[in-house]
Amino acid sequence: MKNKLDIYIYRILKITLVAILLSPFVVSSEYYFPFSAPRTFLFRILVSLALAMYLFLYFRNKQRYSLGKNKLMISYFAFAIVMTISSIVGGDFAYSFWSKYERMDGLVTIYYLLAYLVVLLGVYRYKKSWLEFLRASVFASGIMAIIAFAQNYDINIFIASAGGERVTGATGNAIFLAVYSLFNFFFAFYLLLKDKREKLKIDLWGFYVLDLLLLFFEMRSPTTGTLGSIFSDFRLALIFLLPQILIHLNYYLKRAQPKISRYSYQAYFVLLIVLNFLAIFNSQTRGVLLGIFVAFVFTALFFIFSKQASKLFKKISVALLLLAIISASGIFVFKDSNFVQGNYTLSRIANFSIDDTTEARFLLWDAAWKGFQEKPILGYGQEKYYYVFNKHFPPEIFKDTASRVWFDRAHNAYLDQLIFGGVFGLIVYLAIFFFAFKNLYSYYKRSKDLIVFSIFNALLIAYLVQNFFVFDSVNSYILLIPTLAITIFLSNKAKKEDASKPKEHNYLSFSLAAIVLIFGLSINIAQANANRHYVAQLDDIRAGIDAIGDYDQEDVDRLVEIINSQYLGKYELSQSYVEGVTGLMGADILTAQQLQYFVDTAEEQMLKVIDEQPDNVLHQNYLSNFYLAASSLDINYSQKAVDLIENKSLDLSPKRIHLYYYLGRAYLVLGNNEKSLDNFQKAAELSPNVFESYYNLMFYYLAQEDIEKTRQIEQRALENIDDFTNDYYSRMMTLYNFFGQRDDVKRIAPIVQQKDS
Repeated sequence: MKNKLDIYIYRILKITLVAILLSPFVVSSEYYFPFSAPRTFLFRILVSLALAMYLFLYFRNKQRYSLGKNKLMISYFAFAIVMTISSIVGGDFAYSFWSKYERMDGLVTIYYLLAYLVVLLGVYRYKKSWLEFLRASVFASGIMAIIAFAQNYDINIFIASAGGERVTGATGNAIFLAVYSLFNFFFAFYLLLKDKREKLKIDLWGFYVLDLLLLFFEMRSPTTGTLGSIFSDFRLALIFLLPQILIHLNYYLKRAQPKISRYSYQAYFVLLIVLNFLAIFNSQTRGVLLGIFVAFVFTALFFIFSKQASKLFKKISVALLLLAIISASGIFVFKDSNFVQGNYTLSRIANFSIDDTTEARFLLWDAAWKGFQEKPILGYGQEKYYYVFNKHFPPEIFKDTASRVWFDRAHNAYLDQLIFGGVFGLIVYLAIFFFAFKNLYSYYKRSKDLIVFSIFNALLIAYLVQNFFVFDSVNSYILLIPTLAITIFLSNKAKKEDASKPKEHNYLSFSLAAIVLIFGLSINIAQANANRHYVAQLDDIRAGIDAIGDYDQEDVDRLVEIINSQYLGKYELSQSYVEGVTGLMGADILTAQQLQYFVDTAEEQMLKVIDEQPDNVLHQNYLSNFYLAASSLDINYSQKAVDLIENKSLDLSPKRIHLYYYLGRAYLVLGNNEKSLDNFQKAAELSPNVFESYYNLMFYYLAQEDIEKTRQIEQRALENIDDFTNDYYSRMMTLYNFFGQRDDVKRIAPIVQQKDS
């Protein structure tokens, strides 16, 4: 007879693992980085709870909860060890361990994912449990897909799209939504074809809970309630109600009308497959779509040449393969047609070229490759791509002031691994997937189950293909790890229910569980609170300044104290603070005397950050820009900017154009015209097709009252910049006006008006 305590803990443990699947829905504006930080903190807290409960059960009944042996698990352990070693020798272990709020990655995430994998393997030992888990995941993905579907029609039922015309669901990033939906797209296929129970009880209760929550929020806020938004559009209302109708038909007609019940079951999962594909498609993520296409081609070829597939199935596979190839080719052949150009996703695929996005990818990859060649064995340590990118900064990536010029990922998972862990890091990373494929093949040889093998094989292929263009986040990690665990489960022979009795008294189980629980909760709750308290404290200070035009220095001290209370996020919060102070200096709200305390604390904080992480030029960039703004209070800050850039920043990133812009401006303030011009010209040499370079030179010559040279620079800009936008003309006109050159303003004004019209 099983111990009741063990039964209760086991049930809570399974609920906790399912709750992890809801983390992509967690968004909170109370946190700095509202999409990544709160959901990852939740993930880590839930994994800490799950691991504590699992260890409690394991040491009371090792036979029942043992993991067994599998080379994939060994590879994951090896991956964690190699990345730890590379981070130790990389010289910035604390940052490699904790990462930052924007990514919430680092070694700590690798360890948590390893714990997640261990718990999944120890708990889900039978097919029934895995089916329940996958159903919960697919159900959640249906809700995510409905949110994305609404965003596609500019209806915000939960949250607006953070990607504009590219839907993001609740993930906050179109790519993250696409990868999340990719996993569930294949999970839904598996459940459609292999789940024989055909009773949607979990989904039924899931929708009941969801409907009650929606009614609750509707009653609390009837004017902005979600239900009103859902039923404002027929298409959205249909997508919301249809799965519920199918679930009710399946569940309540199971005995009376078994055929209708079965067809409803099949229709429900077909609908979820379609919804997840629409989420991928409307996210306009080409890498994931390419991954699905490649996976489909491999799967079709496997069916065609497989001895297990029937002749009819082979013929269908040939027809579908030809249809897929013809359809994909048609997008490029008819790329100028209204049908293709009228659809954002098809247009992005058809117009694939070395545009800004694609060229940026190549430049990131080139920088990564150069960095790898310098440290090929163990790399630079986790999270250290920023160092490589800054050192090998490609000036071509800077097109205008809106260009992204700061990157901490190569946007290629394999190159990231080469940078983080060198050759050894990439080998153990690829070994994880090699043994995943081997597990699936082992299952196929034993069971001859063509369907299961093909579905999970295709999922891994699609995932690995899209990994050439992106990187992971908690949104995909929570589904990747179960997928790897499933391959281990499938490779092992089916187990019978274990009837062994647990130990009644085992102090080790209590002790380990308590240690893991206390450590996991205390660390993550403290870090989450620091993040949230920073946002709240900063908002309070801003509100006070707006209301009374003043502040309390103790509030500023408290803000700085919060910034330094935890290592995780300290650098980002310091950058946020100095950026806020820079904004205050230009807002004309506080007097120079009032500003000085902000300026002193911001400078002190950034100098501390630079001292702790001297190889990250991003920190120095924030401080340099801050110094230039503070020059309006004291000219000596310009000299500090010069000293910082020339003595530190340029050594780390000699081709970073912004640094020369800063130097040119700083020297101009200091009255050193020769060096100011030298730096502006150096920037123009690095970026001859960028308007900003010419704008700075024009500013310089106007300040010297050299109108003829200014107009020559203007002419060079017109000749070298292919797409000279109206914004550029407007900025030139404003610049001329600032220096009182009325004739030039009159000359340019008609061009601006003509372009506006």
